[in-house]
Amino acid sequence: MVEVTDSPRPPVLIRWVVAVLWVEMVLGTVGGALQVAVGHFSRDDEDTNYALMLSVGYPYILASLLLGVCAILVRRRIPRVRTTVVALQAFKIAISLAGVVLGARGGIISMLLAVFVIYGMYSAEGRQWFTRGTDIR
Repeated sequence: MVEVTDSPRPPVLIRWVVAVLWVEMVLGTVGGALQVAVGHFSRDDEDTNYALMLSVGYPYILASLLLGVCAILVRRRIPRVRTTVVALQAFKIAISLAGVVLGARGGIISMLLAVFVIYGMYSAEGRQWFTRGTDIR
């Protein structure tokens, strides 16, 4: 088992980013599961496009679970985690923007959270945290 030793606490902004990642993971997983459920249950309804619901729901669940894994790995200060988080947030912004265009007002909150996370990862504290290297022994 790999242990992290002598690792200082992350800066306050990074701790807030990790908290937002956990919130996004929980809400994204629940929201994606609801989209998948609605897609499956409305398969026979001619008014809804269930394929669109499923094609958005499954990737959203996957992205949310990956954000949870990244929230755990932030403590290890692996630079790839920062890149992964930013890429997933960009994906979530794109999906949320599509939702806003289609009339979902909840996508605005998702976009604001994603912008905060990207800001935190590219802030001076975020760059310092991830460029110091890993403390894995």
